Amino acid sequence: MKSIVYAFIILTAITSFKPIGVVTSVLTCKSKSGSVTFTANLTDYEVFGNSELLIDKSKLSFTSKDKGYAIFDSKNKVFTLYLESGNNIKVKGRTAFLQFWVIPSSFKSQPIDKTKDEYTIHDLYQFKAKIISSDPRPGKETETPILEMDGTLEVTL
Repeated sequence: MKSIVYAFIILTAITSFKPIGVVTSVLTCKSKSGSVTFTANLTDYEVFGNSELLIDKSKLSFTSKDKGYAIFDSKNKVFTLYLESGNNIKVKGRTAFLQFWVIPSSFKSQPIDKTKDEYTIHDLYQFKAKIISSDPRPGKETETPILEMDGTLEVTL
């Protein structure tokens, strides 16, 4: 019985931690009207988890199986994303895409309460961003106009 308990404790300890040195980021953006939201999960700024653009309740989604490219340089206030459907997902007969970029003059680092977890590096950035993408709404053009949003990027190491 002791060996089962020890095995359970070891298994729990091993699976409870993320790999050392992995940067996880959560991007959240919202338009002033609230009718447009964009969320994305990134690992090491290059592997995308689920990403979703929601415009007037119409959804454009990307997963880790799709193509995704990111450039992030907080020192120079640069953050861009490009997503493209890799599974032949079409929106109005075209490959679905999304381009995202931060307006550098709006990019600001926000202080974080580090007393919660002294072993985790945690950064928070706030900014204004622009997005253009395939338009998921029925009856609309193939691309959205350029949309401006308020955003945050929460980075954890």
